[in-house]
Amino acid sequence: MKNLWLVLLAVFLFGCQGSVNTSSNPSQADKNAQFWEGNINKNIPVFLWFNVAPDNTLFGELDYKKSKQHNDIYLVGHYGSVITISEFDRKGNATGAWEGKIINGKFTGKWMSLNSEKEMPFELEQAHIQFHSEQADFTNPPNINGTYSYSLPCEASGVVNIKQLGKDKVIFNVSCVTCAPAYNIAEMDDDTVDFKSNMASYTSQDENGKCSFTIRFYKQFLTIDYACDTCISCGFGLNAEVSGTYIKTSSKPVMGQNIY
Repeated sequence: MKNLWLVLLAVFLFGCQGSVNTSSNPSQADKNAQFWEGNINKNIPVFLWFNVAPDNTLFGELDYKKSKQHNDIYLVGHYGSVITISEFDRKGNATGAWEGKIINGKFTGKWMSLNSEKEMPFELEQAHIQFHSEQADFTNPPNINGTYSYSLPCEASGVVNIKQLGKDKVIFNVSCVTCAPAYNIAEMDDDTVDFKSNMASYTSQDENGKCSFTIRFYKQFLTIDYACDTCISCGFGLNAEVSGTYIKTSSKPVMGQNIY
């Protein structure tokens, strides 16, 4: 279980609200979505769907069928020979994680609760339904302005605020804190960077080295990835970084002040 926990924690930290309903007029994005239904640990019924972007980023929604609150969980991850998926509620709280493979029409693997670190197997089969979700085409956000955040049970968290300036610039700030008990901080005040094709890039250099990362925007989340393994000299606290997945929690950014 320790190895799976390390893999899934990496998905959260190192990037990696519409409703779901049936429809007689699905879009092309709807048609490309995959639908899976089955059980965690043979006794927890779930339904999920996801779509995959050209860069293999995955986004979808999850429904725990026995829960009173349906379609309240986002799925964000990476689609490959091994599929890794992180669960977030609409406030950016990480709730669970999936790791599995699709073989012979079945999606199987391990699911883990991030609160308890309890690990359980899952087995899902493809569901063939007509489908529509406003989130199916998640690669073209109509408005990137807002606050994006994540929070982990270990008390690590992050917040990014974005304000677009015209067609080719954005102002951003970011504040992240590592897990307890260290609570080391990675923080950057308002800065203006270039914006193109739903991406913004930041680069700085000083006597300590280079700091460079890319912000990629999607409909209900963004990801931050360092440009290279050595591009992390950003003046942050010990082990503090800004890379990861952030869920959009508000359309009103908080500019001109620190979060922490």
